[in-house]
Amino acid sequence: MQSTQSHLFTPYLSHHFHCIQFDPDSFDALSFEQQNILLPASLDKAVAKRRAEFLAGRICAKTCLAQFGQGDFTLLNGSDRAPIWSC
Repeated sequence: MQSTQSHLFTPYLSHHFHCIQFDPDSFDALSFEQQNILLPASLDKAVAKRRAEFLAGRICAKTCLAQFGQGDFTLLNGSDRAPIWSC
């Protein structure tokens, strides 16, 4: 998985954004440990593509939050699977 900062839409946006590109076929379960991101129990038995999508989203959020001094922020899920954005 690769995180890149894109400048394609910079003239139209007043903030930075990040894009994660990933190949679900190359997903490795060890990627969570390598990225220091927790896999929720609810995704233990999910297909690899779903786990890769979850990981890509968390990597993107982690990259963006690091720019605001929140590099070790853990993004949790609520009971409805929505992200919990609090410290």
